[in-house]
Amino acid sequence: MHIKDSHDNGMVEVSAVEKMQDIIVTASNNCPYICFWDCRKVENNCYYNDKDCKTEYKLKNEIGCRSIAANDVQDKLALGLNGNSKPLLLDVNTGSFLMTS
Repeated sequence: MHIKDSHDNGMVEVSAVEKMQDIIVTASNNCPYICFWDCRKVENNCYYNDKDCKTEYKLKNEIGCRSIAANDVQDKLALGLNGNSKPLLLDVNTGSFLMTS
């Protein structure tokens, strides 16, 4: 699957990607947004997306994210922020941060 122009209209490189069910999560070192891409499956088992299927969560203090990891249930994401050793914990269902740095 190819996601075109994911962060800042393609001007920022994506540094982390995680797949959770039919959602692709992307993050960037240089962008304060975590992007959720809702991917649709078509008959031939290919996935597609468009810009209307995107949800963004903004990180505080305009800081980027260098790594992301989902838990086994895939309802929470650990976000490794730039310059910080303590991760954020994002509840995927509510979009709220459960643990802050």
